[in-house]
Amino acid sequence: MYNEKYNIKLGLVPTSRLVYSRDDTLKYKNLTKEKLKQLNIDFVDIDWLNDDGLLYDPRDVDVIVKRFNEEKIDALFCPHCNFGMEEAVAKLAKKMNKPFLLWGPRDEAPTINGARLRDSLCGIFATSKVLKILNVPFTYIENCRIEDNIFSHSLKNFISVAAVVNSFKNMRIGQIGTRPQSFLTVMYNEEELLKKFGIEIIPITLIEIVNSMNKLINNNDKRIKSDIKYYKKKFNKCNFDDNVFTKIAALKYAIKDWAEEEHLLAVAMQCWTALQDITGIMPCFVNSELTGENLPVLCETDVCGAISAIITQTAAMWKTPIFFTDLTMRHPENNNAVLLWHCGNFSYNYWIYYV
Repeated sequence: MYNEKYNIKLGLVPTSRLVYSRDDTLKYKNLTKEKLKQLNIDFVDIDWLNDDGLLYDPRDVDVIVKRFNEEKIDALFCPHCNFGMEEAVAKLAKKMNKPFLLWGPRDEAPTINGARLRDSLCGIFATSKVLKILNVPFTYIENCRIEDNIFSHSLKNFISVAAVVNSFKNMRIGQIGTRPQSFLTVMYNEEELLKKFGIEIIPITLIEIVNSMNKLINNNDKRIKSDIKYYKKKFNKCNFDDNVFTKIAALKYAIKDWAEEEHLLAVAMQCWTALQDITGIMPCFVNSELTGENLPVLCETDVCGAISAIITQTAAMWKTPIFFTDLTMRHPENNNAVLLWHCGNFSYNYWIYYV
């Protein structure tokens, strides 16, 4: 559901080639685990696999796949604690078919006798070559030290991407009403979305939502009373009577209850002009309130916009509301400025975060 925390569980698979220093290899395996803990990243390692908790034997791939599937991991991170074993790593990536990240710690200078501790850069190149041969998509963190900012930044970005992949695979979008006749820009192909991407569109008519709204009012839903009190305090300079606030709150909870029942990640609504004609209120404010509660609600039945909203909010790990707007006019004089505008559906919570 839209208000769930999108926690990503990482499968941590440090890899090693046995000809390198065991002590140094274990050092970097443990440093990587500690860094993940510092970054509050949920992960499952392979310490149970062998005495070193490292992947170096391709014959271990199937047992790792079995365990990771049981743990329901969402993505794989494979630190090359030295050169690593490209055959085993690539086979694992192919069988798991999850977002995949490579990295290896930057080497120190060779010792005075020419010995090298890791050769992890060479190992990453070898693994990436095999991944390309097997047609396995992957990304990487550049060969760097674990304390470098780029390591933490790139790892967090990867987690966000993995979250987007998860949400994209499980999208259910609510559609309230049809698109306004003149808005051809929001046309979409529902069958193609389902066939190509598995994105489900859950439709409901305007009258059904309005009936739910009126039912909440007639039943004196306690949430409506609470919201009226809140709105009066927040908008004390606005000359609205209780009837307006009542309808706003009732519409909000009619949509919210439906979204929870249908496990929707976002809603596209025919807010203009049919719903305002039926209800006598501007529903854009309801869009704003629900978007601020991590249920993006898009105007003008913009289903493709709803997909974009989910992707954007998931990339931010649902920690902040989205800001979905039209690019309406270029600044008359400033070539680098544009007016971002819409009819009031921006979340109040967005301004708390950013203004």
